[in-house]
Amino acid sequence: AMGGRDDGGRGKGKGGQPLELVKPCIWLGGLPKDIKHDEVEGVCSRYGAIDDINIKHSERDTFVFVTFKRLEYAEVAIKALDQSRSFGAGIIKAAPATRRDSGSGKGDKSWGDKWDEDRRRDDSGRHRSR
Repeated sequence: AMGGRDDGGRGKGKGGQPLELVKPCIWLGGLPKDIKHDEVEGVCSRYGAIDDINIKHSERDTFVFVTFKRLEYAEVAIKALDQSRSFGAGIIKAAPATRRDSGSGKGDKSWGDKWDEDRRRDDSGRHRSR
């Protein structure tokens, strides 16, 4: 990739928030609909050893959760992959996959099914303990 090395100064406290990773899991959005497990692994494993890859499809988007073995790998991967064309089909987005650990959790519509799943599990747990 030509000119990919000129972004060394980006993200070093220049108004961008520091990444707050709670666990070494990243979210990648804007992927090709027919993305394959081993394509994701091929790109992401450049940044460190991977524990798990979970590809999800919504109406509007194909996205994937990648869990690395260490937080540092996930941080490097997010910085390298966000706003890149690593999968050849347009710009992808990368972010920590731990949004629900901060804020109210409202407005995370595109993350839908995963959060709903977690909320259901929480609710049933609460009723049982009463």
